[in-house]
Amino acid sequence: MKSTPLFLICIIINLTGFSQPEWTKLHEHKSQFIEDLSSGGMNYQVFAAGRVTSSAYAQHVLYIDEWRISRDHISTNHAPHGVFSLDENNVWVCGDKGMISRSRIRGNEGTWVVQETPTEESLQSIWFSDTLNGWAVGKNATILFTINGGNSWQKYQSPLNMNFIKVIFTAVNNGYILADKIGSAYKGKILKTTDGGSTWRICEFDCTIQDYLTSMYFFDTQNGWICGKGGFITHTTNGGLTWKTQQRYLDGLKSLNDIHFRTINEGWACGLRGLLYHTTDGGNTWTQQDIGEKSHFLAIEFNGPYLGWLSTAGQTYMYKDERFQKYRNEYLKNGPPETTKLSNHPAHNNSKTKNTVENPKFNPTPVIVGEANVAFSTVEKDSKWEIRSYQNSVSQLNKALNQIKSEGYMPVGLSLVNNRMEVFVINSQPFICTNWTLKEY
Repeated sequence: MKSTPLFLICIIINLTGFSQPEWTKLHEHKSQFIEDLSSGGMNYQVFAAGRVTSSAYAQHVLYIDEWRISRDHISTNHAPHGVFSLDENNVWVCGDKGMISRSRIRGNEGTWVVQETPTEESLQSIWFSDTLNGWAVGKNATILFTINGGNSWQKYQSPLNMNFIKVIFTAVNNGYILADKIGSAYKGKILKTTDGGSTWRICEFDCTIQDYLTSMYFFDTQNGWICGKGGFITHTTNGGLTWKTQQRYLDGLKSLNDIHFRTINEGWACGLRGLLYHTTDGGNTWTQQDIGEKSHFLAIEFNGPYLGWLSTAGQTYMYKDERFQKYRNEYLKNGPPETTKLSNHPAHNNSKTKNTVENPKFNPTPVIVGEANVAFSTVEKDSKWEIRSYQNSVSQLNKALNQIKSEGYMPVGLSLVNNRMEVFVINSQPFICTNWTLKEY
């Protein structure tokens, strides 16, 4: 029987022909000291959380939509410190006195609902893996979790008695919590889970200052960065097991407040008096950037590699790359903008299959791969590819998909080779997807 070649078809964004993106100043906002930014999905919007600048303002989050900035009141008198958005219709904020509030429909007064929590401690950071599973952390070793979108929150007994300032999950099962204080032995500490938060282990890293850490960012389950006072930046390539210092200064004026990576190689860190550092080699070298701002930068956020925000107490800057706009416009209008056959890719095999993997978060149209339908995602030039081989059965594929997503990978191709399933997965994705389902037809 004549074999049918299998081509993996995926979206490739044109990397040429666009102007160099820059940080552009948006309108001023005088009602809030921004402490945290969050933008979910493929949106132009970002939510900002922080305490109000005056008692004349009710507690709120800022909703920044390119050139429009509006205030969403969050139905509480307690100041928010952290914000997380899966998309513009699923947003949570956390703050003083154990406050957590959720909004389901952005832009309408009264849509924020305060959720009851079992603590009075100040909560500093919040994160959701999906619409159900979330974590919030704060002062005095406070760790909260929910499995129903925040309808009920429970306490988790922390193995570390410190203040927590940041929680991040790179997949449903993989998460990290950062403690703020460096101990007397110049050791920083994070908590790490690989089982969805059932257990947490303490991971330590060397520091060169005896002061506070300020923020943490993980691009995927392996690559993460932590920043702090004195321009301190440290990096892990194995999920927090070991760390390497990338930058440090004795000058307290070079202290950093936040860090974020656009891709696995390109990142930004911001701090006091307009301090802004940029790297294009994963943090091995950092160069200082001057965009004309002298106020303290407090938070930085990127929605994938093409759109970002940078905030001071009263001013927000946008980093807008034309590639994001082109991709998003074509995606919303016509579905996937461009497809390319990668005949020289390892996915070029002979196979037939009747299974499809769908990503409901972005509602993609199935992509034809030979005689197979599979899900697709934007593939960045820095993406890491792997091939996983499994026994050929629907039940085995379901188990495989659960294992793949728990490790922070994304399945993008499926084929049958010698009666075994080969699942092609990628790491280092700008748009992390965690909810995958299997359909037969």
